[in-house]
Amino acid sequence: IAYRAWDMKIGTGVLWSMGNEASWPRIPQQAVCLISAHGYIPPDKVPRALCSCGWYGMKDEISALPMLGDIQGKIAMWGKVIACGDSPEKIIGYRAEYAYPIEIWIDLPMAGFLLPPVVITELKAISQNYGCRVRNFEEW
Repeated sequence: IAYRAWDMKIGTGVLWSMGNEASWPRIPQQAVCLISAHGYIPPDKVPRALCSCGWYGMKDEISALPMLGDIQGKIAMWGKVIACGDSPEKIIGYRAEYAYPIEIWIDLPMAGFLLPPVVITELKAISQNYGCRVRNFEEW
């Protein structure tokens, strides 16, 4: 289990990787090493140790907060998983061969804050498309 953030684009019903135009697949897919895919390095099972390939996740919710995406979430990671950090005591996250959202949420700025209906509709669509739980949904 790891944590991450995504961007939200109203009306799409999908999760978007932060900082680029890539949507997260709606079914689990194996991560791809773009260097290997272009033939520079023989294809290898991802993630590769000396590469940046793989699905990313942080070790805990607090570590994922600086990602500052629209939506926070918990992901399952499996297959080959590499810990990221300077040492075993300083692991900050992971890169995995497979990852998939299992829970999503939006951190509200204060108690009693109401999400706009369009955002609630989008979270429902994302939840249905990925089969993941929406945390604190009953509070909205």
